[in-house]
Amino acid sequence: MTLNPSRQWIFVLWLALLAGASVAQPSQQEMLQLLDQLDQLDQLDQADFDSAIDRAYHCADKQDFNCADRQLKQAETLVQSPAARKTLEQARAYREQRFQLAQEARERQAQQARMETCAEQCPRARQYDQCVAGRRSPRNCDPLPQPKSQPSTMAILQMGLQNVQQQLEQDLARQRQALQQQQAIYEQQRREQERQARQREQQRQRLARQQQQAQERQEAELEQLRRQEQQRRQREAEQQQREEARRQARETRERERLARELARQQEAAEKQARRTQYLAQLRQGTRLGGKTCYGEKHVLGVLPQIRPREVACVDVHFSVRCPGDQGPRHRGVMDTMVSNAGGCFGDTTEVPKDIGCAAEAFQVQVEQVVPCQ
Repeated sequence: MTLNPSRQWIFVLWLALLAGASVAQPSQQEMLQLLDQLDQLDQLDQADFDSAIDRAYHCADKQDFNCADRQLKQAETLVQSPAARKTLEQARAYREQRFQLAQEARERQAQQARMETCAEQCPRARQYDQCVAGRRSPRNCDPLPQPKSQPSTMAILQMGLQNVQQQLEQDLARQRQALQQQQAIYEQQRREQERQARQREQQRQRLARQQQQAQERQEAELEQLRRQEQQRRQREAEQQQREEARRQARETRERERLARELARQQEAAEKQARRTQYLAQLRQGTRLGGKTCYGEKHVLGVLPQIRPREVACVDVHFSVRCPGDQGPRHRGVMDTMVSNAGGCFGDTTEVPKDIGCAAEAFQVQVEQVVPCQ
């Protein structure tokens, strides 16, 4: 197929797309555009081809065979299918048929003119035959009237003319039949072209629908992905908020626990300090002495009245010396000591009898005051 030079760039683009198909598959939009362009070119070329064929037939009917040859040459450059090639060959055959008929008509006209001239100038049968055959010039014939009983040369001429006229009518009938057949072929080709055009349009519409559906699916998938991503981010944000709230709650609880622990420790330290100070004050303020009760030696004493009382009861550790002693002769404990101003019926603690001085002479020293065990 030979492309119109002004449209060869579309064909080159089509080849380039095909050549690059193994590297990057054309999109449906590009395929649609290419199909539309090729379809438009096909329609333009087909229209130019049909116009050239029609003009070739018209020129052949007018017996303008140079015009018919130019149109056939132009149509040959626009052939793009086997059907178009067949149409072109049929048009060429029609041109040749019309040319042959024209040639035959001219020859018959020339023969008829010669027969008329020979009939007028050569009335003798032999000379007439020689004249018609071209072997004798009409000027060299001898005029001779023919007998009435025999057919005249003019009658013979009229019979020949009738035969020629009959032949012409037969030729015209054949031409009309050939033209009707050609028109039927044209009509069939036109319907085929319309069918192909409808198929191309259906294919283009199908590709357009597929592209639209693919685009809608892609947009729906993208929208779904966007919603999923938005939901994911929202869940992550909510999860982060919950984790941050839990972290802050943990930190708050930890600070409260540390504050309570610190307060407890501080309170315990203060309480211990108060107890230590209270016990130290008791140790400094407690006064102990000895007393003889029913022949036994006892130690008793008085606790200072210190408020508030940091412990419920105390055990008082003491040591006993006699006058002049360098060290204690006895160490004891007054468990759960209660103040006793000096009576034997109060809180006292018995000490050994072998201490070498009277109980009233005891030098009793408070060694330690501790909470009750």
